[in-house]
Amino acid sequence: MPPVTTETHLAHVFAATVAKHPQRPATRIRVNDDLSAAPEWKVQTYREFDAWVQQIARAFVRDGVQRGDRVGLFANNVPEWSEVDNALLRIGAVPVPLVQAVIEVLGDWRPEVDAV
Repeated sequence: MPPVTTETHLAHVFAATVAKHPQRPATRIRVNDDLSAAPEWKVQTYREFDAWVQQIARAFVRDGVQRGDRVGLFANNVPEWSEVDNALLRIGAVPVPLVQAVIEVLGDWRPEVDAV
């Protein structure tokens, strides 16, 4: 497996994409739950997505999350997951996706921080 470098680390790849394509769509999220109706979408540009990632990263740092800390993410499949995941990668923390089955296997293991 090749080593992780500035060119291959997801946080750096994301930053380069934001710099190169700030106005392109980064996310497209369906906002209406009525599946029989025409879909309505909320589109978020890379610049907008990055602004959220920066805010979340700052909040984690303010709350004491540091490089190398494992942060448990316990949530359903929601758009905010990718924002939190990218924020943690940006500060060098380790996102740890938690689902009920994994929690049962881990038993007494606990991350330094839980993001719900």
